[in-house]
Amino acid sequence: MIRKKPDKRTIPIKINGQPGGKQGLRLRLKNPRLSLKRPKSLSAASLHPRSVGFSRSLNKKSKILIKSIPLVRFVYVAFILGILNIITILLLQNFLPPEVPLYYGLAKSQEQLTTSIGLVAPGIVTLGVTILNTFLAYILDNDFLKKILVLSAFSVSIISFIATIEIIFLVGSF
Repeated sequence: MIRKKPDKRTIPIKINGQPGGKQGLRLRLKNPRLSLKRPKSLSAASLHPRSVGFSRSLNKKSKILIKSIPLVRFVYVAFILGILNIITILLLQNFLPPEVPLYYGLAKSQEQLTTSIGLVAPGIVTLGVTILNTFLAYILDNDFLKKILVLSAFSVSIISFIATIEIIFLVGSF
């Protein structure tokens, strides 16, 4: 019986106290870049957040989610504008009167007015529309519809932010 000698180009590495073996990770010395083999079976030790298998699978899943939504930067900007809209209102509460006009579509009376904290409503609606459209864009298969949903969420966030800033400049006392 002939014994096969171990390959001199690979060295077994211990991860979380587990020896390398056939299922463990091995470091190739011939290649200047590190190439790591993922273990075939996932034990409790390999599911640790700092282990290679856990982080690689998590990164792959998040990259797949991001790649399935077109124009991702527009989604990010829409989220940022919605949050910035809410934060702006909360920071400028001292400069706003107790009642501000928000509902311009109603008859000119007390129905148009809301409390100064009520100006947060456009920001909340913006975040809701962005979350809903992003979820629908993730589910749908048609790229054209995905782009329409993302761009509509972006446009809603811009219009909401501009309207809120105009109301602040209209009634705010700076």
